[in-house]
Amino acid sequence: MSAGRTVVLGRGFPLELRLLSALLQRKRLARAVALGALLLHLGSLLHSLQGKYWVYSRASQLRNDVVIFINTVSDLLLVSVNVLGLLPLLGSPFLLELLRFCTAPLEVLGPSRACSPWINLLRFGPLLPIVTGGWLFSRNAGWASYQYFLGRQVWYYVMNLVVCAFICAALQLKWQFTRINDFLGRRGGASAAQLQLVAARFSGLCNLLDEFNRTFKALMVLVVMCVTGSVLHNCTSLIEYAAKPKGAAVKLATFLTQPLFALTTVGQAAVVAFVGEGLEEEGERTTRICFTLLNQLDHAQGKSEPLVARELRFILEHSRARKICLHAGGFFRLNWGILGSITSTVATYSIVIIQFLLK
Repeated sequence: MSAGRTVVLGRGFPLELRLLSALLQRKRLARAVALGALLLHLGSLLHSLQGKYWVYSRASQLRNDVVIFINTVSDLLLVSVNVLGLLPLLGSPFLLELLRFCTAPLEVLGPSRACSPWINLLRFGPLLPIVTGGWLFSRNAGWASYQYFLGRQVWYYVMNLVVCAFICAALQLKWQFTRINDFLGRRGGASAAQLQLVAARFSGLCNLLDEFNRTFKALMVLVVMCVTGSVLHNCTSLIEYAAKPKGAAVKLATFLTQPLFALTTVGQAAVVAFVGEGLEEEGERTTRICFTLLNQLDHAQGKSEPLVARELRFILEHSRARKICLHAGGFFRLNWGILGSITSTVATYSIVIIQFLLK
């Protein structure tokens, strides 16, 4: 496989990966887009923070210091996720290397998958609360006030696209491990030459996964923090503006939008956890298959069987020694356990916030 091979993704690949691969093969354009996105985020953040304080100072029924603080922290986390997500996606050649590797053919493994239908749900799901909340807010408060809250809606959707691109890239790695496991499970009688090719592929895939975790470590940490902060913001707004007498329009808008935003955000975290859990299961599956095949081998028969056993042991040692999972260094692993951690954190802080809001 040539390191400089042009990557051309078919229509079956996610739109996010097709756009990123096209941009990354035009380095100047990719850097310009990254710089433009950075400046737009910083400019809109300053505009939003300044305008929100002006709106809160004029609307006494909306003003609450706890809500303002949590909203500000949540906004900062959203912008941080987008900046630290777009910079490695657009400024690092790693994603292009990953796509070159995943699209390189290997006949013994058969065709690879390109996209998952669940990506469309992740891509378009957040539009429902964004459009609903935007329409209600602009209708009741007018553009003069809504313009300062529009930035958060845009950041939220950009974060969703960044997470979507991250998941699409992680799925490409997962499906490569799935192909190798399917080959090993389906063809226990594979030749030593075939297993040598597969073992080399497996080693390269493990190296790519290590680089993937290093490249997106900061993004994974911030996504978990941002999900926690966003759900806390939704819970705080729901308690303050729906549980207290703030007016019918405010109560209706809060009841309709905040639960939708919370469910969408938790859904994003669930999809990330699902992909991470699936990748971890593929690593465990590799270990089980290799143990089974090695136990079935009779080393006394056939000259090629010691070579087959050597390649199987090579794959087995890699599957046990390498971390085949999505992880942020020593912080955490992205699997179903992370949802429990987020839920526990939100529940703990919500109890404290309720005491401040309802006293």
